[in-house]
Amino acid sequence: MFTDQHGAPVTIEVQSTQEGTSKLLTKLLGQGDDHLVKSTADILASIVHSNVTEIHFNCVMPHSKGTIDLPNDKLAVWIDPIGN
Repeated sequence: MFTDQHGAPVTIEVQSTQEGTSKLLTKLLGQGDDHLVKSTADILASIVHSNVTEIHFNCVMPHSKGTIDLPNDKLAVWIDPIGN
């Protein structure tokens, strides 16, 4: 649960469409430069709704030898809010 610029609670959930998710993020990101807020919300929504087929990253795992397979259906991404 987050709060918008007026202190009202906003629950952030991925919506069924990219446009719906963008509208919800715009509500959270609030006012200021309306174009910047809308662009930011659109970019975040497009990432959330993109079809990820393959992710590559390097990870050092103590006690592990070789690689680790992470199936997409077991992978989640957390975007930490800046300044919180």
